[in-house]
Amino acid sequence: MNAALNLIGVSVMAPRVTADNAPPAARTIAGGSGQATSLVILSQIQEMERLGIHITSGSIMPTLGAHRFKTRFQSHTVSHPMEQMAAMVGLIGSGVLERHPNLRVAFLESGGGWLPYMLWRLDEQYEQQSFEAPHLKMKPSRYFQRQCWISVESDEPNVKAVADAVGEDRLVISSDFPHADHAPGGLKRFADRGDLSDSLKRKTLWDNTMRFYGLT
Repeated sequence: MNAALNLIGVSVMAPRVTADNAPPAARTIAGGSGQATSLVILSQIQEMERLGIHITSGSIMPTLGAHRFKTRFQSHTVSHPMEQMAAMVGLIGSGVLERHPNLRVAFLESGGGWLPYMLWRLDEQYEQQSFEAPHLKMKPSRYFQRQCWISVESDEPNVKAVADAVGEDRLVISSDFPHADHAPGGLKRFADRGDLSDSLKRKTLWDNTMRFYGLT
């Protein structure tokens, strides 16, 4: 725990929680939809103001793609973005953000290029099947724009498309150094990019993170 920032680190290393083995409180939060997950259980903490989601492909928890591939090259490629997609669908689709409008959520270190498509797909599915989500009071994308942040990678393409989809105020970034898949100097490379506006770079590198953690 970081007392100065009032941050608590939580590592969820348990088997997947289902509608059958979830505690009653979690089933209540899930709205009886059977989508009770570890993330939904965490949202029960009434004092929680911020939730940063980081995926791992090396824990004992089931991970998307891990059962299908035998190499880290393949499983690591799909696990991080796809698990973040599933986490976002779970938090928005099960109504966690509707019931906790002051909760801030950041989807971290899995890239951001997947976000515009997934928000479009969520909205499309909601339009077609909103009868399965009567607890939602607006389009899924609006919940993200109201309460969520997305971490982009320093060299990934389509950063501007992500900003166009959710707004410049919703992007953050980290170097993730010294992880092997992130070379040194990533933040400087991002700051030097010519395809992004100075406003977007400043907000992504500094302003938005300060605002997410309530340091402004």
